[in-house]
Amino acid sequence: MQLEEFMANPPPYAILSHTWEDGEVTFQDCTNSNRTVASAKKGFTKIQHTCQQAKQTGIAYAWVDTCCIDKTSSAELTEVINSMFAWYAASDVCYVFLSDLGPVDTIDPLEPMPKFAACRWFTRGWTLQELIAPKVVEFYDKEWTLRGTKCSLVRALEAITGIDGQVLRDSTVLADIPVARRMSWAANRKTTRVEDTAYCLLGIFDVSMPMLYGEGGKAFIRLQEEIAREANDLTLFAWQARAQKSSSSGDISVQKYRGILATSPAEFLNAGTIVAGDDKRFTKEFLMTNKGLRINSWLGSGPDGSHVLNLNCSLSKDPTQQIGIYLTMHGAGLYARNQPDKLALQRQWQPGQVDPIYISKRLTPSQSASLDNAHCSAFFFRSGLTDPRYSIKNITQPKDLWDSQQRLFLRHGMGSFTGLLHFTFSEVRSHDNTVHGPFLLVCGITAEEEQGGPRPWVAIGNYEVHPELAVAWAGNEANLGKLGEVGSGCKNKSIIVKDASKEKRFIISVEIEEAVVDSVPMYCIDLKFEDLLFGST
Repeated sequence: MQLEEFMANPPPYAILSHTWEDGEVTFQDCTNSNRTVASAKKGFTKIQHTCQQAKQTGIAYAWVDTCCIDKTSSAELTEVINSMFAWYAASDVCYVFLSDLGPVDTIDPLEPMPKFAACRWFTRGWTLQELIAPKVVEFYDKEWTLRGTKCSLVRALEAITGIDGQVLRDSTVLADIPVARRMSWAANRKTTRVEDTAYCLLGIFDVSMPMLYGEGGKAFIRLQEEIAREANDLTLFAWQARAQKSSSSGDISVQKYRGILATSPAEFLNAGTIVAGDDKRFTKEFLMTNKGLRINSWLGSGPDGSHVLNLNCSLSKDPTQQIGIYLTMHGAGLYARNQPDKLALQRQWQPGQVDPIYISKRLTPSQSASLDNAHCSAFFFRSGLTDPRYSIKNITQPKDLWDSQQRLFLRHGMGSFTGLLHFTFSEVRSHDNTVHGPFLLVCGITAEEEQGGPRPWVAIGNYEVHPELAVAWAGNEANLGKLGEVGSGCKNKSIIVKDASKEKRFIISVEIEEAVVDSVPMYCIDLKFEDLLFGST
């Protein structure tokens, strides 16, 4: 046996899949002039059997990862890891050596027999692609006795690994499998190095990336970013957080807020039955930016004022129940995932206005803890905002600070602030007449040191009563600063409007106070809409 290099178009070859153990033969051992260096090692035996098995079937070459890769060359290692799936796929046959399967251990082609299912080979990260990629896979026990093939054992393999039978029969259908489901196949697999948790999956998702050993968990973040660039598949975000032990308290819990990306394949453990929804060609594009995931989408309503992002997928057992994730806004147009250990399951989704939103890529535990302070000093519309007699027009400024689900402007960390809601009346009939005419509600905070610090304020007006607000606004977002100057000096807290017949009048009033809501200090605004008796002032 000797090493031979092919730059392109290699001849037919067999390839070995196995679990690494002590005493493996390295590239340097095989290139040593003293041949006994390699043959003296424990791992030499399986190399011998691989070559002998290949020779018996008329195959002149074999590839074994332990001795055919020069791991001292980072360039070669990067090339090999990025090419590994293709190399296994191009092999004539892949021999799987199960060193912990005895000759008397039973294998049933229809059921995952305990000894076979317990083989260490099924728990390793790298062997996932080594099972999927090759067209022909043969399984050998510790005595190198053939025990079955991927084709003959497909049902048992499907039960053990969770991999779809269609993928085991034909790896070219991989691209049709939702990203989350592919990730679930690796959920219970381990690698010696943390980075390899990501690197071993490159071929499964048909992406490439440089190897940066030492980056730790960042490798899996980079993998997801690469997948997001290549696949328009929102199931990438259909993971569920796992409880972790706190480094400070030792308590086991789920981090309250997370970014849009998972920390490891283990968080896709429950994604094995996810099926795609509408044709992915019609899924809205999304983009990873330095601010987070950017996507143009409408958001549904979740419990406790949370938002829900529909991921355009469902569970195979109930395709009518679509999957989403819960989001919480934390300012500047940014959202974070809340209840990250849960998925939102809904049968009826009410599409709303499509807007660009950003979801943080990832959050540390300290960043998560700080998000609870995002509502501190927010302007919260405590009552009256949902009165059916009027509604907010599509002018809410600044839009990236307005949380429609929780009815508040987020301004934590800002100094001065001006917020605007532009209302229109719904149809309220009185003697067959309709109340009409919009009004503006302006709120803000201005730092006035001589008055003891920041001062919150609120004002209301329309084109007939206190028109200075409408004039300052003029429908232009660029005028928010000017509107703040006018509004902070406006003392008006109410307006009177009349119906079309001028026989009935209504008074709309607004008040603001500092209060504590759910243990968080806020500026609470209350709107009131009351009938005004005819003739009263």
